[in-house]
Amino acid sequence: MSEEGNSKVQDPNESIKPRLDPNQVPKLVARLYGIQTGDIKSLPSYDDLNFFFRPATDHVDNKNIPELNKAGYVLKFGPYLVRLLTYIPGSTFVQTPYVPGSFYNIGKTVGKLHNAIADGFNHPFYENHRFLWSLTEMTQLREFLFAVKDANDLDVVTKVVGAFERDIVPRYPEFTPGVIHGDINAYNTIVFEVSGQEMMPCDQRAHDVTALIDWSDVTKSYFVFDIAIAIAYFSIDCEENKLLDVGGHILKGYTKYRKLNEAEIKSIPLLVCSRLCQTLVFGAHTYTQQPGNEYVLATAKKGWPLLHKYWSADESKLLNKWKMSEEGNSKVQDPNESIKPRLDPSQVPKLVARLYGIQTGDIKSLPSYDDLNFFFRPATDHVDNKNIPELNKAGYVLKFGPYLVRLLTYIPGSTFVQTPYVPGSFYNIGKTVGKLHNAIADGFNHPFYENHRFLWSLTEMTRLREFFSAIKDANDLDVVTKVVDGFERDIVPRYPEFTTGVIHGDINEQNTIVSEVSGQEMVPCDQRVHDVTALLDWSDVTKSYFVFDIAITIAYCSIECEENKQLDVGGHILKGYTKNRKLNEAEFKSIPLLVCSRLCQSLVLGAHAYSQQPGNEYLLTTAKKGWPLLHKYWSADESKLLNNWKAIIEFN
Repeated sequence: MSEEGNSKVQDPNESIKPRLDPNQVPKLVARLYGIQTGDIKSLPSYDDLNFFFRPATDHVDNKNIPELNKAGYVLKFGPYLVRLLTYIPGSTFVQTPYVPGSFYNIGKTVGKLHNAIADGFNHPFYENHRFLWSLTEMTQLREFLFAVKDANDLDVVTKVVGAFERDIVPRYPEFTPGVIHGDINAYNTIVFEVSGQEMMPCDQRAHDVTALIDWSDVTKSYFVFDIAIAIAYFSIDCEENKLLDVGGHILKGYTKYRKLNEAEIKSIPLLVCSRLCQTLVFGAHTYTQQPGNEYVLATAKKGWPLLHKYWSADESKLLNKWKMSEEGNSKVQDPNESIKPRLDPSQVPKLVARLYGIQTGDIKSLPSYDDLNFFFRPATDHVDNKNIPELNKAGYVLKFGPYLVRLLTYIPGSTFVQTPYVPGSFYNIGKTVGKLHNAIADGFNHPFYENHRFLWSLTEMTRLREFFSAIKDANDLDVVTKVVDGFERDIVPRYPEFTTGVIHGDINEQNTIVSEVSGQEMVPCDQRVHDVTALLDWSDVTKSYFVFDIAITIAYCSIECEENKQLDVGGHILKGYTKNRKLNEAEFKSIPLLVCSRLCQSLVLGAHAYSQQPGNEYLLTTAKKGWPLLHKYWSADESKLLNNWKAIIEFN
């Protein structure tokens, strides 16, 4: 080992923590760097000593330091090397909220770093540089296993080391080599708060990277090792129910700038386990040599449970979950995730004034599902916004979502749910959806929708199984289980027969603004037909299948209908739809099961959301009449139902 270049692989009996009396630091800094120090502060450290100080004067006796850094310096006193580092003000990541946006920014930074290195950075020193913390030295961990006192922990570590030797080492030729940081963690990452989040609760604000510090573990290795190390460390202090999501968010940021091949992606879970094993075992070993140094045990309390969780996780499911996070604008909600944002209504006027230049009148909170909606009318005729030439006196709706704030023009009128449920109105809704699909099919598309996925898309129907715990009634659970199975068995194989296109995704009785058709003065009020003025709430738009949109519409418009007419609604809506746009046989036959599928989504996800937002009765809008309707649809004779719809469509 001594002969191998710059190699340094520690012996288990060797203690490499140096010793230095802090009183000697001022003399050392003055002699080596020509700086007079102020007060000295010892910082936590692992196998070296770190001392922070600010210069005591403006004078420096060192031609290599043209100007002193007034923020200060850190003296790193290592086993074989003394270095003076410029102190970078800011927060370490561990002091900030652990939120998806921040993890994404970590991944983005690592991706940019690797791109810059891959452009040609190298140095002869790193060609033969080896040290114990390099993942390439993973099998050396066996020499330190005596420090692991728990039998279950020892069993997992032994298995991880064996798996590394068996599964990772043979893949080296498939990994991209390069110089890596080697120790990107929550203490080595300096961050700043992303601007424009003043109205966000402090514990939800995303941060971006100012600097990566502590480059003492740099080595020539494989880029995938660096990203796995980052995932391992940033997962440790995350909330327990989100630990396994961290990798997806970091990889989403990383792959935005740099791609990983299949072998690299498949190796990451085991590489994460490997780094956790290193830090836990070496931490335990170092503590035997430095009893009382709690810093070396920083990882242990949460690290061991995390290692066990990673090791016992289904690798295939974990990788699929991460891939969902990586895919473009994908947002597929985790069952344990609450995405309902928080905003004090008293902050709305300030937010609207700052973002849109409008002074608000009274603020009214509106019902909402996974966002917050606030209605207001302008308080004055003045607007300080060149993009709003004239104020809408009817008012506006501010939609405050988990990731986006939007200002929508308020459209006066009645929602469909406030009007009579009569065949002519259903016909007009179908007619509107048909016209919408024709307009879209004429060529509308956008790159955003190519990869956009989210939980409410019917293509995500099989993920509903993850939320079954919210269903408390055995009969309801039985039907939902059968519907999901039926979707997987009968609908998915028909995708090639369905017409693709961008769809609204949530046409319902609350999102449809209508006006009374003229000339009905002699018709009783409860029989008057209404036509569509506008479709609201376009936040569920996705590229999918047009038949999904019409099935979703039928599902929602049936719920509040008179019980003995519920199964007729589909016929009336399809009569209006097919007046403007045709369905093929596979699409038509699929609609009953698609209606059941949307009802299942609305009922199950509504029950789940209510468990996270007790008291939000809007979430249970569908439940009272929706469960009976689902049972009715599921037990109906499909052939008779389709024939009934055909008779309605063909009737003049």
